[in-house]
Amino acid sequence: MSFKPISIIRDALGMGGTPAADGSAAAPDAITPPVFDPPGASDWRPDPAARVRAPSRTVFARRAARLRQLADGHALADFLLFCAALCDEQQRLLDSDDGHCALGGLRVNLDAIVAGLRPRFTPGIAAAVADLQARDDTSLGLLGVNLAGGRLPEAGAAFAALPVLGAALQVGAVRSALVNAATAELPDHEVLACPVCGGAPVASVLRRGESGQAERHAVCGVCASEWHVSRIRCLACGGHEGISYQALVADGDASVADATAASVAGAVATPAGADEASGAPKHRRPAVELECCDNCHAATKIVSLERDPAVDPVADDLATLPLDWLAAEEGWLRYGFNLFFLAPEEEVIEGDDDFAEEDGRA
Repeated sequence: MSFKPISIIRDALGMGGTPAADGSAAAPDAITPPVFDPPGASDWRPDPAARVRAPSRTVFARRAARLRQLADGHALADFLLFCAALCDEQQRLLDSDDGHCALGGLRVNLDAIVAGLRPRFTPGIAAAVADLQARDDTSLGLLGVNLAGGRLPEAGAAFAALPVLGAALQVGAVRSALVNAATAELPDHEVLACPVCGGAPVASVLRRGESGQAERHAVCGVCASEWHVSRIRCLACGGHEGISYQALVADGDASVADATAASVAGAVATPAGADEASGAPKHRRPAVELECCDNCHAATKIVSLERDPAVDPVADDLATLPLDWLAAEEGWLRYGFNLFFLAPEEEVIEGDDDFAEEDGRA
């Protein structure tokens, strides 16, 4: 997965253009988010009243609260609580009147987050963060640009600290989106990348629209802006056929598992009182599902505010990582871009003890 962050991300990093292959800064370039369909191939057009949804000014505080709620009794509780602490620092920075923070400088935000979390770091995490902070401004900026674009470096000494860098990146991106999302225009065709910052989607969210019908928005994994997408469409390839849904369900509730795995092709008619895609009763479907595409084998989370008003795309994606791992055994490839989950699966599963000391839960 590779996306090109548009100008507000590069500006927040203090860089004028997309980096060249040799590491030097290239001239600024125009970024056009890729489209699902070529002009004329789709009958979808944005509603004239539709707008990009800007992130909330309390997005990180709400996310931290949700992570703590989800951590209760969770197998990955220590990891989720560490992410909640990251969100606390993000919200503190977003609320800050510090002029340096207002500029969205990557190093300033990184250093501030590290200072707030340092007492929670285990020796392994502290070493990775120290390696990251030791980079010069150019190296750190290039790493930030690549990270915003979904291009991860080879595993190395600083790889475990990339979620901390991602948290710093999100602060500047959300700060910029609060200003720029209101004026962002939806393209004529559905887009894969965020129209505000060019980032990749972490998930999509369903909510009840003003018309009374469910509306779906993709949620940017970088700046948290949202943009309209069709109810049934793969966020990876844009296909709308062969879409199926998987979910974590309680033992003995096989009917739901079967229903959410039912394949759909385009918009289908369903019985009254049932969900659009599967026909399963709404009250029985979980708030978080994995949308799987037979065409490209990508899988991305879709969360429903109708079923659970407390869901957060980033937090609930992290809490349902076991769903991704189970789906991977069936050939589905995780696609959602979550800056808090960048390490290989086994490192997060086996390395959860790295977070155990942070809340006295060792």
